[in-house]
Amino acid sequence: MKLKTIQVLVKLPSRLLERMDEIVRDEGYTSRQEFIREAVREKVRSIGSLEVVEEEIHARRRKVRAEKFEITPPPRSSLQRGVRREANRF
Repeated sequence: MKLKTIQVLVKLPSRLLERMDEIVRDEGYTSRQEFIREAVREKVRSIGSLEVVEEEIHARRRKVRAEKFEITPPPRSSLQRGVRREANRF
């Protein structure tokens, strides 16, 4: 299935265009268009990956915050030892 493409006009500084042309020539791209499409795909992929990583970080932070405010009682045996120690003090 062939995807529909849409033409986009992009203005670039001349130095950037010169550098892009060098890369196209040196790396064997067939055209500027091929290079730009690949560059855009890579950028979109990297941002998508970052979004996944950032969501995972936020999820972990939420979990840590929830655990921070969660009070867990000590095991029963240590509670009983503490009561015995206090009783022995008197």
